[in-house]
Amino acid sequence: MEPVVIAALINGPVTLAVGALTYTVGRAAARTAQNTAAETADFAYRATLEAAELARTTALEAERRKTQREAYANLVSKAHAYLRATKPILALAEELDEYAEQSEHVTRDDRTGAMVEVKDSGLVDSRTEALETRIRRANDQVPVLRAADVVILEGPHPTLTRAARQVKADTEALHATLANAGLWPWRQEEAPDPQRSAHAHATLEATVEDFTEAARGHLNGPTENGA
Repeated sequence: MEPVVIAALINGPVTLAVGALTYTVGRAAARTAQNTAAETADFAYRATLEAAELARTTALEAERRKTQREAYANLVSKAHAYLRATKPILALAEELDEYAEQSEHVTRDDRTGAMVEVKDSGLVDSRTEALETRIRRANDQVPVLRAADVVILEGPHPTLTRAARQVKADTEALHATLANAGLWPWRQEEAPDPQRSAHAHATLEATVEDFTEAARGHLNGPTENGA
């Protein structure tokens, strides 16, 4: 057999085998490239979603912080306004309580607000009414209580919630003390302490300061996302 024919017979199958191998390798490479491209696209898609979610969460956190800051600042503002408004009437409340201390009884019918008995007080009714009117006009606790309720609703930190509740409680205590200036506590044998309004006022001042420090610490601390 001629050498050329022999070479053709030998090389033919080899060429076919090489071609088949090349085709197989090519298909595998194509599949690998296709899979890699798909995985890359999927990774990019998931990364985009995660970035969008992070941006959304960050925006919500910023808005929540802003709302909290406004609520905290409003409570501090309203509490300081109440403290300023009531400070000038502390002396009036003390005067009423001093007269009550000197009297046998100064009380109101079933705590309804109607004066029913004044004995040996040395304080004429017109003077009593004038002092009580001035105290009543300045003794408006409602803005503080409303602001405290908003903070309690906003939260989110338990320390701040407790601090806001304490501001509310001490505001109510000061309001009640001033409203009852000159009156003996119901069924109490001893006359009220003339300094009780001043003490309640000082207590509220300290409580507001405690809340302010707690709010500042929360707002300046790390966010829930670690920012």
